Amino acid sequence: MKRMWTEREVRSLAVKSVEETSNLKVFEGIVDKDGHKRFIEGDIDIETITGVTKAYGKWSLSGSHLMVVLCLDIADATTINTETKLAEIDLPSWIKDKIVPLYLTYVSYNGFPTIGPGTDTTFKANFRKVLDDIMAIYTWGGNYTSQRDEHVRIQFDLLIDDE
Repeated sequence: MKRMWTEREVRSLAVKSVEETSNLKVFEGIVDKDGHKRFIEGDIDIETITGVTKAYGKWSLSGSHLMVVLCLDIADATTINTETKLAEIDLPSWIKDKIVPLYLTYVSYNGFPTIGPGTDTTFKANFRKVLDDIMAIYTWGGNYTSQRDEHVRIQFDLLIDDE
């Protein structure tokens, strides 16, 4: 058996082993010290709101990075009242246990640009932890009325550590 390998030989062996293995799933099997999978994802379904439809909705944990993305299509002249729940996110309980609100139930909040013909506006949304076990996205900062058919991408990023 060869005792020393050059970096080039090691890389070549790694590439060869990947190419020869069918259906290799490396990330899907990575777990933390407690046995929780660290590469998982799920869908987000929105609440029924007149004039609002979901274009995309997913949450994903990639290692320690939790990303929540909700894309909405908002019809012209649609009014969404402040504090309207847009969606609940069904996260595993061990992830929810690691999320701590900054203030009251608020985990994160931001303004997101809307896209469509004409002048872009700002759609304000927040990510909340309600009753210690419900994660949800709400509107905030006043009622919102669309001035045209609009599209908005809402994204929240959190660090889910292994402690």
